[in-house]
Order: sequence, then C-alpha cells, then structure tokens
Amino acid sequence: MQAGRLLPLAPKMIGAGAFLPGAHHPHCPRHDGHLLWVRGRPFCLGCACMGSGFVVGAAVSAAVGHHLPFAPWFGLHAALAAPTALQPWFQRKAFKIAARFGLGTATGSYLLGAVLFAPLPDPRLVTATLLLLICAGSAWALLRLRARRPNDPCATCPLGMFPTCSWNLPRLLETTTEPLLAEALREQAPSVRAGVHR
Repeated sequence: MQAGRLLPLAPKMIGAGAFLPGAHHPHCPRHDGHLLWVRGRPFCLGCACMGSGFVVGAAVSAAVGHHLPFAPWFGLHAALAAPTALQPWFQRKAFKIAARFGLGTATGSYLLGAVLFAPLPDPRLVTATLLLLICAGSAWALLRLRARRPNDPCATCPLGMFPTCSWNLPRLLETTTEPLLAEALREQAPSVRAGVHR
C-alpha cells in the first residue's frame, strides 16, 4: 500500500505544499527510510527515536546513574552515541532506528547525569561544565558530518523535488483555487491528473 493513500484528509488539513505534522519529510515511498509510520501517519524517524530515547535515558539516569563509577559512565555514553557518526554511511532503517535511539538515550542520561546524578570527580562544577562543553562539541561535529553527507531522496528522484514533484502534484491541484497556478502546475507535469496519488 502506498503512503499517500493512507492520508485522504491531509491536503485539507495542512496544505498540500507542507510536510505532514511530525513528519519533517515528504511522506512518499522514497522517503520511507526517514519515516516511522504509526496507524497510517508518518513521523520523523530521527525525532521519534531520539525523543523516546531521551526519555528512557533521563529515567535510567535518575534511577541508577549514581551507581556507575565515572569512567564507565562516560564510556557507556560515548558507546551509545558512536553509531550516529557512522549513520551517513549506513542508511539501513533498522540501523538508523538503533543509532538515533542510542543517541537520544545517551543525551538524556548524559545531560541529567552531568547536572544531577553522575558521580563526577571534584570539583563537580568544573567537571560538569567540561562535560557539557564536550556534549556541545560532539553535537556540532555530528551535525557537520551529517551536512557533508546528506541523504536527500528528492535530489535523485525522477519525479522532481517536493513539493512540486509529480508525486505531490495531485495534492497541490486538489487544494489550489487559483486557476493560473493550477495551469502552471499541470504544465510542469501534464501526465499527472488531479486526485491521483502515486
């Protein structure tokens, strides 16, 4: 079953040129590696996995974070975050889910631990400050790495770039009340008929 057919009300709800709420990506089949589908609705894989991991990490940190010595505590968080550095080269969905969940878990536990629960060496304030700077630097480096190896399915799609691609064109035509705009959209992809989702 194709994703567009699960969302008959979406064009009326949010406008056909926008991403669906919580998706942050087009909901077409080419973007499946960026999405998690829940009851016919798409959610951004990265945000959903990191968010749920953050909650789990914060809860674990509050419950048992004070039991680990500092060196294993730090090493565990580094190990949980490390797969994200490999993600630009490994785009399998299962790996992305695990890497993003691990990063979220590490982030939630690390931040809460550094501020409240982890057994940090004295002086605690100095150590906590250094840990937060390490976290900020790591986030910056991971974002830079991701920007150097983008994974944008639209870039090589034969149907064009969202939102004016042939796949999304029926949604645009369904909601367009401006005749000149509708005519321009049809000229862009004359083979696509309004109301037919690919």
